[in-house]
Amino acid sequence: LEGGKINGLSKTEIAGVEEYEWMGRLLPLSPALEANGLKHDSRMLLSHRKFNPGPEFAITVAPSPQLDGPNTVFGEVLQGQELVSAMAQLPFVTGKSLDPSGSPSDQWWQAQNRYFQSLAKQLGDTRVSNKYPGKLLRRVEVTKCGVL
Repeated sequence: LEGGKINGLSKTEIAGVEEYEWMGRLLPLSPALEANGLKHDSRMLLSHRKFNPGPEFAITVAPSPQLDGPNTVFGEVLQGQELVSAMAQLPFVTGKSLDPSGSPSDQWWQAQNRYFQSLAKQLGDTRVSNKYPGKLLRRVEVTKCGVL
């Protein structure tokens, strides 16, 4: 699960330097070099992309060794594991039919997908070229949480 998006936080450029702005305040972007020997070998680990100055983070819902290179583990979920598990069960974008390949329902899904992509391209909607595999279909907003 990805997290760390803060409502009202936006990037802005000041004198050629990218900064975060939140509630009228400028927050300097300075990526921290974080390194440790911890591996993404279990559920409920907090992970952050190396050299990313932003607040974005991820929570592992399964062992994720593919994150060991580009990300670093910086903590774990100590309370609220059931909430994280519930969020992980929400439907997400797969970019493919969930029905057996070649089945009538799969063929119907493929036809609809081609139609709507073609229509969006004809209308000039550039979002059609964006692919969102793994993104939740619903927004989840945590408004009160503990300390990281």
